[in-house]
Amino acid sequence: MSVFKKLGEGIADLSELNVQTFSGDITAVLDKNTSGNVIDWTKLLKEAKAAGKVKLIAAARIQFDGDSDNYFAEDIPADMLEVHLTAVEAGQSVREGLIAMFKDILEIV
Repeated sequence: MSVFKKLGEGIADLSELNVQTFSGDITAVLDKNTSGNVIDWTKLLKEAKAAGKVKLIAAARIQFDGDSDNYFAEDIPADMLEVHLTAVEAGQSVREGLIAMFKDILEIV
């Protein structure tokens, strides 16, 4: 695979930022790996959603062009809203850094 194809795939993944915040009562699903036990987030959320043990309390979708869709439950606790907004900011910062990295790589190639 060419370096340009790999860069293109990486950049395409940056085209949209999705952050979802859930609340509920779940039991962690742990997987063993080289660094010990870690939460298997994909399995955890899939099973919790299927069992109706969590509810979505906030969601944000921010597209590359700046368009966004946001959802906040009417009864979202202030601390959970703060956690959600912090996660959105962190996601945006990571994407900005990755885009700058891709830009630097393209200038080298």
